[in-house]
Order: sequence, then C-alpha cells, then structure tokens
Amino acid sequence: MTDTKKSGKKKKYGSVSAQVLGVYWCVLILIFGINGFVMYRYMIRQKTQYFLQSAQQTAEEVAEYVEEFLPGKWLLDYWDKNPEALQRVQESDLEEYRDAYDSLDRKYTDEWGYYDVTQSEFDALPPIEQEALSKYFYEDIELYSAYIREELSDAVEGPIIIGSRSGKPPKIYYCGSKDYHFITNQSLDIPELQLDNIRSNSLHNTKDVNRNLSTIALKAETDSGEAKLDVISCRINTGNDDLAAFVLIGVDMPYLRKQSAGSILRMVAIDLLISTLLGFVLMQILYRLILKPVTRIQKGLRDYVESGDTSQVVKTMDSVRAENEIGYLAKDIGNMVQEMEAHVRARQQFEDEQKKMAEELEHAARIQKGMLPKVFPDRSKDPRVELYASMTPAKEVGGDLYDFFMVDQDHLALVVADVSGKGIPAALFMMEAKTLLRDTTHPGIPVDKIIEQVNHRLYAFNEAHQFITTWMMIVNLTSGRAMEVNAGHTRPAFCRCQGSYALVMENHDLALAVRDQISFTVNRWQLNAGDRIFVYTDGISEAENGSKELFGTDRMLAVLNETRMSSQRETIAYVSDSVHKFAGETPQADDITMLGITFYGNS
Repeated sequence: MTDTKKSGKKKKYGSVSAQVLGVYWCVLILIFGINGFVMYRYMIRQKTQYFLQSAQQTAEEVAEYVEEFLPGKWLLDYWDKNPEALQRVQESDLEEYRDAYDSLDRKYTDEWGYYDVTQSEFDALPPIEQEALSKYFYEDIELYSAYIREELSDAVEGPIIIGSRSGKPPKIYYCGSKDYHFITNQSLDIPELQLDNIRSNSLHNTKDVNRNLSTIALKAETDSGEAKLDVISCRINTGNDDLAAFVLIGVDMPYLRKQSAGSILRMVAIDLLISTLLGFVLMQILYRLILKPVTRIQKGLRDYVESGDTSQVVKTMDSVRAENEIGYLAKDIGNMVQEMEAHVRARQQFEDEQKKMAEELEHAARIQKGMLPKVFPDRSKDPRVELYASMTPAKEVGGDLYDFFMVDQDHLALVVADVSGKGIPAALFMMEAKTLLRDTTHPGIPVDKIIEQVNHRLYAFNEAHQFITTWMMIVNLTSGRAMEVNAGHTRPAFCRCQGSYALVMENHDLALAVRDQISFTVNRWQLNAGDRIFVYTDGISEAENGSKELFGTDRMLAVLNETRMSSQRETIAYVSDSVHKFAGETPQADDITMLGITFYGNS
C-alpha cells in the first residue's frame, strides 16, 4: 500500500473519530445542561414547598395561640379602634398604670394568674384599665412572637398580625419580622381581589382557626430596599364578621432562590467537570476497542450489500480478532450472513402459512355466521311478532350468540349468550352451547330446567374453564305470557307500548359452566301488544371511546328511546351506528350482539 493511500485512510479514520467525539461532547453538554436545569428547578421547588409548609404550620400555631390566649374577642376589636394601644408597657409608664393593674389583679385574676375578662366586663372598665389590659396582652404576644422567631429559618419571616374591616385596607397590629419592616397601624397594600378571597374563604369556616390558607405577595421595606414577601395567611376568629384578623408568616423567595442557586450550580459544575474528564478517557478507550473494529465490520457489510458474496463477508468478519463483544459480534454477523438465505426462505414459508391461516379464519367466520339464523319472522306470515338480531365479532370469530326458534306452534324461544374470551376457543364453546340449547328445548319443558340441563352438560366438558352468560326466554305468542332465565347476563331493556325503554331489574343467576347442580330462577313476564324487548351483550355497554369513557346503559337507553317507534331492524342498525360513532377510531374490544323483539299477539 502506498503512502498516499495510507495517509488517506488515516484522514478518513481521523474524520470519523472527530465526528463521533464532537457528537459525544454536544450530547454530554446538552444532557448535563438539561439535567442541571431540572435539578435546579426541582431543588428550588422542594425547598420552597418545605418553607411554605413550615410557614403554614407556624401561622396555624400563632393563630391557635392568640385565640386560646386572648381572654375575649374584644381585644382585637379594641386594637383596631385604638391603634395607640398597639405597644407594650414601657418602664416609664409602669407608675401610670400601677393602680390600673392593681385593680385588675383584684377583680379578674384567675387561679393561674391570668386575666379572665369578658366582653361586657371589658366594656365596663375605665379607659385607663382598658388600655393597661390591652398593653399587658400585647406584651405577652410580643414575648411569644420572639420565641417563635428563634425557631424560624432565615428564609421565613414573621409572625405578623393584621386586621381588616369590610371595605377598608388591612392594618398592622404587630410585626415580628427580622428583616421586613412594618409600622404598627400601617395600612397594607394588598390587592382587593386577594383580600376578598381571603376574607370570604375565612368567613365560611366555622372552626376557631381557618384551615383554608392563601398565599399572597406583600410589599415591604427591608435593609436593602423594597422587596416582596410571599405570605401564608391564617385567619384568627374574632367573633365579629365585620373584623377579620390574620396571622401572616412570609417566605423570602428571593433570598431562598439566591441561597439555593449558588450551591446547586456549583454542584452541577463539579459533576459536569468530572463527567467531562471521565468521558474523555472513556472516548479514547471506546475508540480503540469499538470504533476501529466496528468500522471494519461496517466495510464488510457494505461489500456484502454491493456484491452479495457470502464468503467474502465471512472472511472479513473472521479478521476481526478482538476477544470481546465486538469480536463476538463479528463472528455472529458472519454466521448471520450464512443463515440469511435460510431465514428469508423460512420467512416466506411463514407468510404463506399466515395467509393460509387468515383464509381459514375467514372461512370459520363464515361458518359461524352461517350457524346464526338469518331469516327473521315476517309479520306478513306471522303477525304476532317482529324480531331482528345481529352479531359483530371483535375478531374474525367471536364468542357471542343469538338464536330464536319455534318450540311449538305457539311458543317462541329467544336466546342471547356471551362466552368468556374471544377468538376460536370462544367460538367453539359458543357453537357447543347453541347446539345444546336447541337440542334440550322441547315443548312443555320449563325454561329453568332447560338451562339446568345445558349447564350440567357444559360444566362436564369444560376443561378450558370457560363460562357463558345466558339470557333465554320462551314467549307464548298468543297469550303474551313469557318465562325468562338470566344466567349472569346483562339486564334486558323493556319498553311498554307507547312508553320508554328501561332496564329490567329481574333476578340474576350464576353464569353457565361455572358450577354444576345449581338451580335457576324463572322470571315471569306478561307481554301486551306493542311491547318491545332489547337484549344485548356487554360489547355495547362497555364500548370505549378515545377518552376511555364507556358507552354505558344510560346512553344505550337514550338511543333506544329515540327509535322506539321504528322497526327492530332500524332500531338495531341505529344502536350499532351510535356505538361506532361514539367509539370513533378506538378498535372494537368485545363482540357486539343485539336482539330486538316487538310483541303483537293476536291484536
């Protein structure tokens, strides 16, 4: 080989390596970029959720404390009307309130040393004692809030207690935030819609503490300027529908994001750097162990496609002597090429067999349909009854069954059945059940005894553990008296003359071939001229559309009532069209069988 050819070959391999390497880096950077972004968003979401839950718990605790601690609901109302009382007692003011506290101690101190003052008692107090009592409780709330603040994270601010009357902006009663500064009695700029939502949600709650929490954005002044605080709001029960008070616990979202972003980005950067270094080393190893042998395998396959020479591609594959998966792959490719023609021949044979099987299934479907009666009673020959039925299998052959035949000159037998499963096994079981039902039905034999005999014989030879739901009725076409057995089948729909269709809630028995030696319940009917019966299998009620919604019996009854004045042939055609329109592109999952009868008798 000349130097020029060697140089061209090196350039070719170098180009492939560069392309693979470039794609690798692009994919690696893209994956880590997306992964870092997703990880960042996920961790921010998790931290936000954690701190919001912490704020929610704190807001509820403070609200419960304030409600339980206050001696009466009068205090919040007093603070709202007397904002000058929103402060603790100063050292310089102790002498001024000494007499007031002495008087309160004598009259209202309970056994635990707390003041217990009712609304009426508070209203009767002199103004100086009212103010002293208000400041006493304000100081205790401030001490409790200081304890709460020690337990809060730097990202959580509060507690803040606010109150609002209808039609007025809320005011600050107390602010316990470390970094967000609110002035006592300051009005808050909360959008009216958010405030109305909070108030309406709260006022509907009858508990002491409202559990319907809301998140609002609150503007406040901080050491670094104005900022927004996402606030969890929990209502305090004031006992006054006009005054709504809330505990606010805020989550400093900008601080939280800033705190989290740095650590997450550093972690992602370190992961990216380590993965990049490892990827570079891995790429070099992969190039030597995989890329070069794969290139040789690719060339051998290309030559085989162009020439079709099996011996040449086998020789090329044998030249790849790597003792690893690539070497095994090369040997397997050589064996595969040798067996290719055999596989092609086998595939052709398989396709021929599939075609033959499809033809046989089509023939079986024709046989099955041929076993179902196709000549329906004609009123011109027998004016006592009109009848029509149809069966549409989900596969080439199905397990549904309808049948009707005259037991004697006056009695008509009707059968609708549904075998468990679909396909050929269900079709064979269906044919056996149809034959048994016909052979067992004789004049004078009650319908329940017919079903008992058929069940006994089906159970005896039911090695496949199948079962068949069966509805059978024998109608006296002269008198309209009918006997029916429902062995686990769907409930028929019945329509009195000039009435509407409704499901018949008759007795249900166990399906056939489940247990031996069981008895069945006879349901007795009296049909009048113009009465209609519609019997169906669950392929109708359980038909699905693309949204996994079922057609259902309610929709079926509505469709039937639209056609209750039509012929049975038209009714069944309309129901079938309605089911197919409802299902749309969704494939039929179960066999669909319908039988409709209109009784006229000798009218």
